[in-house]
Amino acid sequence: MYPRFLTLDILICCLVSAHAGWTAVGSTQNWEGIATSSDGTKLAAVVGCSGCNPNDGSDGNVWTSIDSGATWVERNPNNGSKPWNKITSSSDGTKLAAIETSGNLWTSADSGATWVARFSGSWTPWRGITSSSDGTKLAACVYNSNFFTSEDSGATWVETVRFGQWYGIASSGDGTKLASIFTGHKVWKSEDSGASWVEITLTGSSIWQKMWSAVTYSSDGTTIAATVDSQNIWISTNSGATWTEATQWTGSGMKWRGITSSSDGTKLAAVAYGGNIWTSTDSGNTWTEDNSVGSLQNWTGITSSSDGTKLAATTSGGNIWTFGYVYCQASSDPSKDGSDGSFYCINGGIVGGIPGSCRCTSCNAGYQGSSCQTVIPGAPNPSPTPSPANTTSPTPSANATSSPPPPPTPPPPNLIQDDDDHASARQGFFLVLAMTSLSTIFVL
Repeated sequence: MYPRFLTLDILICCLVSAHAGWTAVGSTQNWEGIATSSDGTKLAAVVGCSGCNPNDGSDGNVWTSIDSGATWVERNPNNGSKPWNKITSSSDGTKLAAIETSGNLWTSADSGATWVARFSGSWTPWRGITSSSDGTKLAACVYNSNFFTSEDSGATWVETVRFGQWYGIASSGDGTKLASIFTGHKVWKSEDSGASWVEITLTGSSIWQKMWSAVTYSSDGTTIAATVDSQNIWISTNSGATWTEATQWTGSGMKWRGITSSSDGTKLAAVAYGGNIWTSTDSGNTWTEDNSVGSLQNWTGITSSSDGTKLAATTSGGNIWTFGYVYCQASSDPSKDGSDGSFYCINGGIVGGIPGSCRCTSCNAGYQGSSCQTVIPGAPNPSPTPSPANTTSPTPSANATSSPPPPPTPPPPNLIQDDDDHASARQGFFLVLAMTSLSTIFVL
């Protein structure tokens, strides 16, 4: 029996900022990889280690979202942070598998609530993991080692001896076709769920030996796209028989770190460390740079919904960014129940979620509940602050709440004041005088 570990769950919201279709979600972390369900509603991301040194004290945890990234729950397998590397998901988002940069391989059958360590005591340099659509077939690759495959959602594993500097792996929807990149060498493929492997060779194969960095597969296994670090992207639309190089980045030194594909292979998206996001809607024939995030980011991974309309990407030292998602917005109309994406927090708060399941993810001081409708027992004099004090774009803090209203502005000096005002002025004068005297004593 493998040990099963419960997780310490911490809910983190929120939407941090939005830029022309892209929204920054989650908290600032060294995000390393991300995976999504086919409809884009369930996301799972992993936090790695700075510089991939498992002993530098900057490891992290697994984070999951069931509302398209509006809110996140921190999962802590075995109650200890780890140097996570990559994560993969079944189409429905219930089955997850994640690998450490140097450590274990973990699986979850309940969307990340509990986890099982599959290679206890292992300190394996895992580099890639992929899943079939139903989550039963898994395949993982190890740097300077071999392949490992499972046909029972990770309960048992078979090692395929094919030594290499494997750096990434991708799967067709049914899990029978696999593609893996041998960095400094070639792209390899399997058509029997990883039981056997062959290298893809082309005319002039010497130029085919490249520093591959990421690979993706269409659901039917016909389209393969792979990135070459500091060079270009290569695409095959016939299961690797022939390849086309997208050459627009020649000489640019593009540090590709991730690539993803829609199920039919027509929509592709790739990210570069210290660069932008690039997308294609014609199976990689042409590419468009998307700089709408507003600044260059240290991108580390990207994932796509089945239809390619929703994207989620990770950054190192930054946020998770999502594209194509619609999130709930705060409303000052008490009748708004979230069915159309607008939601009313009764006593003020932060709105989160997606249309149809909106809620107040954080309430003003003294209140609680999904609509901030309940007074917290014993709370010191809560003061209702109804919408429009609601907000949908707080700062990235686990304890973010709406700011209290500013104090009233005192009357200008040229206004006529009554006796009470004069009395208050005299009290203020003596208070200032006392404080000044006290300060003088301390200085002396």
